[in-house]
Amino acid sequence: MADMAQAYAEYLGLVRQDLEELGKVCVRHGHILSDLSELLGRPTSSLPRLIDEYHWVTITRGCRAPSSERFATWASWR
Repeated sequence: MADMAQAYAEYLGLVRQDLEELGKVCVRHGHILSDLSELLGRPTSSLPRLIDEYHWVTITRGCRAPSSERFATWASWR
């Protein structure tokens, strides 16, 4: 049980690091971190929830996030 608690504590540290980095990215693009859920069209999702979903897709399911170039291509289809 102690191993699970330690693993969860480490995971929470990873979430904190991700949120700190996201905050910096938001500032570079003229936004604030607390507005990110709204900007992503997920106004009722907390930031930790969004990070958790990202980790589930990228770590647990092994899917990589698309490249910036791929996102730009998708955006051009609109």
